Amino acid sequence: MTHPKTIGREKKEKNYIVGKFNNTGANTIDIDLVVKDWSHLWSISQYGAEFTLLKGIRKDSSITELKTKISAEQADELIKKLPLQMVKSTIFRQASTWRTV
Repeated sequence: MTHPKTIGREKKEKNYIVGKFNNTGANTIDIDLVVKDWSHLWSISQYGAEFTLLKGIRKDSSITELKTKISAEQADELIKKLPLQMVKSTIFRQASTWRTV
């Protein structure tokens, strides 16, 4: 049941993934929509040649609203369009995270 004070204020979910969701491989994302909505809650996780796009619900929480693998080409395009800084992992040699400066 929806609380009376929240009627009409439901959060509209945006579809960042283009086409059918792929559970096993990289998904195609809408680059322009991701760039438009990018904030401090977004990041790109890289492990070797694999890239994962992440969007958290809060900065201090590990709960994600969006988590999907993307291709290296789409990750490079996002990194070029946004002012992202690479942060190397101190635990895993091949891992890094791209975040907003």
